[in-house]
Amino acid sequence: MKISNVLLFFIILILTLALSETNAFSSYDIALDMNSLPSAQGWTYVGNVLESNAFSVSGGILHQNTIDPNGNSETAAYYIQNANLVNSSFVFNMVARLNSEQFTGPANAYACDVQINTGSEYIGFGLGARHIQVIAGISNSQGHEIAYDTSQFHDYTVAFNSNTNIWTLSADGTLIATEPAMPNATGMTNVISFGDGTAGPNANADYASFSFVQGDATPIPPTVWLFGSGLAGLLVLKRKYIG
Repeated sequence: MKISNVLLFFIILILTLALSETNAFSSYDIALDMNSLPSAQGWTYVGNVLESNAFSVSGGILHQNTIDPNGNSETAAYYIQNANLVNSSFVFNMVARLNSEQFTGPANAYACDVQINTGSEYIGFGLGARHIQVIAGISNSQGHEIAYDTSQFHDYTVAFNSNTNIWTLSADGTLIATEPAMPNATGMTNVISFGDGTAGPNANADYASFSFVQGDATPIPPTVWLFGSGLAGLLVLKRKYIG
């Protein structure tokens, strides 16, 4: 095989691997447009009050208000189910803030929470008035608190590694928790949910962004693309010189 053909072979191989890795990494993306309600984007609303009474959108923000003036318990949440949400690594991101909450107790933070139920793992956290509650059990009443000012918008990121079964929670790029994924004994599989799914606590909260990307693959580093481009350039120069 001629050298030029060898170079061409490796260039094609690199580009093929890069494209396949990129597609694998972004195969199961979910993102919410905060200019419309999630129910208009394929999510299912569940609650004991009208969706329009619990959620609204304005200025690119999704507003949640399940606080009842009479002190009644309100349930209002969204979920989406996808068979592709299997036991695979993922990155979840949410920008949100908690304005106020109603009732107190160990499960209070779950009036503004996110839960990710894969085939066998259960991962999630909730925002309380002065803390973040991390799921560390199979029910909302189990977990541990991390002191944090949740009254301001923060960029919360959950990264799950399916190889180690460990997930991390970061806020504005700072690591604040590292946890093992809990066995999924909720009865729900392949589901992402958020909002107020409790039967007691209520909350007023705002969501500015919400996204989920699943995939074990790591995108091809820029240096590999540079290497491939260099090989392509050499091949072009070689052909010009020969010609």
